[in-house]
Amino acid sequence: MKRTLLFLSVLFLALNSFAQTSACGSIVNDTFDTAGAIPSEWTEYNTSGQVTVDNGQLKLDYSTDKPAVYRTFSSVTDNFSYAFDMSSTRNYVNCNMSLISSTGKYLASFTFALSSNTNIQYASTMDAGIPSGYTGALIPSTYTTNTLYSLSANVNFTTQKVDFYNNGTLMAAEIPFLETALDVAKIDIQLNYMYNNEGRFFFDNISLFSLRESFGTIKWCECWTNIVSFRYSRR
Repeated sequence: MKRTLLFLSVLFLALNSFAQTSACGSIVNDTFDTAGAIPSEWTEYNTSGQVTVDNGQLKLDYSTDKPAVYRTFSSVTDNFSYAFDMSSTRNYVNCNMSLISSTGKYLASFTFALSSNTNIQYASTMDAGIPSGYTGALIPSTYTTNTLYSLSANVNFTTQKVDFYNNGTLMAAEIPFLETALDVAKIDIQLNYMYNNEGRFFFDNISLFSLRESFGTIKWCECWTNIVSFRYSRR
């Protein structure tokens, strides 16, 4: 219940931050309920069989290889809210999650416990086509292994900026897109390193909601009702 209320707070802030009444739509709703192979919407690359569904979560299993996985969907040009849960068995790692447009432009990128910097951060620059310059602190204390973190982002195409949240608390506001982008169409996760070449990353409840401009209080209420119903159905 507590996590549900926090999530609803994030979405309430999202709706208000866009200063408009909105109709909304669930674009991504991945809860990874079926163990074994990853859902058909997801594609593993760099490795084979090291990205699976285990205990209701998307699992990336690191050895000396570097597992990676992506999910594509119909491009979204509306402002949107993106949310997910994550945890890992180590805190000296290099794992990134990025939001990418249909033309390959990077909107934003998270990094989790990057090497000796035990925090969750966001990319601030691009270097040779790769998100870099990770900075900020998206959690209030040191990143802890085997701990579930609930993160989210509100993305605004008009301003080309992103707000980052942790458990409903705003942690970084109006962060510019890494590259100019007109839509979002891909989620990409890359696990590049784990201490001692062993460990696992877990992701769950990956969701993306579009927030489309419309007029009238009725539409706003419809959007809010859909969000509440959607979140409760996942718990």
